[in-house]
Amino acid sequence: MKTPRLGPRSSKVAHLLNRPNAHSAVRIESSEKRSNGINVYKIAVRDGYDGWADALERKFSRLFADQLDRYLKKRPSLEYEHPSNLARKVLYAIPAFSAWSKYMPGALALEPIYNPELKRLENGKKIDVLTRGLFRHGLDPVGIRTRTVTGSWLVIREISESRRSQLRWLSLAGGTLMPTLLMLHGSCTDIKRCYVTNVDIDETALARSKKEASYSGIPEEHIVTIAADVTDCALLKQMLNPDSYDVIDMMGLLEYLNDADASELLSTSYDLARPGGIILFGNMRRKHPQIDLHKRGVGWPGVRPRSVAMICELITATNIPLQAMEVYQPADGVYTILSILKA
Repeated sequence: MKTPRLGPRSSKVAHLLNRPNAHSAVRIESSEKRSNGINVYKIAVRDGYDGWADALERKFSRLFADQLDRYLKKRPSLEYEHPSNLARKVLYAIPAFSAWSKYMPGALALEPIYNPELKRLENGKKIDVLTRGLFRHGLDPVGIRTRTVTGSWLVIREISESRRSQLRWLSLAGGTLMPTLLMLHGSCTDIKRCYVTNVDIDETALARSKKEASYSGIPEEHIVTIAADVTDCALLKQMLNPDSYDVIDMMGLLEYLNDADASELLSTSYDLARPGGIILFGNMRRKHPQIDLHKRGVGWPGVRPRSVAMICELITATNIPLQAMEVYQPADGVYTILSILKA
């Protein structure tokens, strides 16, 4: 089967980020300074599927998801596996959705979310109209794309244009590198001069990532893949040089770790970043508008939603100055995206 490809002709979010004015996809709407000195910015973010041509499909897909979420909110004790859980039964009666769920929570589950224009899943199953609508317009897929767009925007904001012409980028648990490559194309001024290191425990995803990065225009000799458990910080320090990376991204990682492991990984990442470099990470919000559908309808495993206060506690347990962190919350309400600028 043909490997899914990135690019403006196949992925609307790639098209959005490849435009000359990609930075305009994010707009700060308001800000709030917390008592600990942290700035929390509310932002409006485009995800590539929010144009007038998508409005009707988005409305119907949201109505469908809202009904399922409302059903679950009225039944707070109804667990995902319960035989009477109609929300789960309805979702998993959709053939392509059921086939897609077999990839949760791995990197291959995210590919049709970043690129809902793919015709088939990795296993060859055709993506039906209803499943495609959920991939385009469901709150979780929108949130996954807006955190990526926000990440690219933050690199543009924090890293000088001259430095962005030769980025050294480290992706921790980068999987197939789809979000990293999208962020790179949106923020890097010369993709052929970028250097990407991807550390992941999934060797199948690593092999795919190398092909995708090469296809995206990064010279093969600039791509390093390392099969390792990213929570083994002692091993990371052995394999990677300190003060080496302009950007370290772990957008979809911290929310799967307990507090101690999350703090240790943040501290290690700070040591690996170059002075003036940026660390990008995210965490699902505790106030996610459809957290019930996420947990008890879709049944996506392992995510630990955190509040801003809880994330600040993770940072406080490290060697990172709390004031080095900025917090961004897209209007869709799904994720908090955070950046740490190393002095």
